[in-house]
Amino acid sequence: MHLALDVNGRRYVIFVEQLAAISRRSIGQTVGTAKAIEYNIIAALDMLFTGI
Repeated sequence: MHLALDVNGRRYVIFVEQLAAISRRSIGQTVGTAKAIEYNIIAALDMLFTGI
């Protein structure tokens, strides 16, 4: 499942199935939040890990 997220006028896609742990320093500066699609992210993770 791929989720779209708009940050500062740019569209980004979250590839939930490619979830990985990376250090916060390697990501860079915080520029926004995914709070608006929090439920969708949790639902995608549920689907990925449990199939429900």
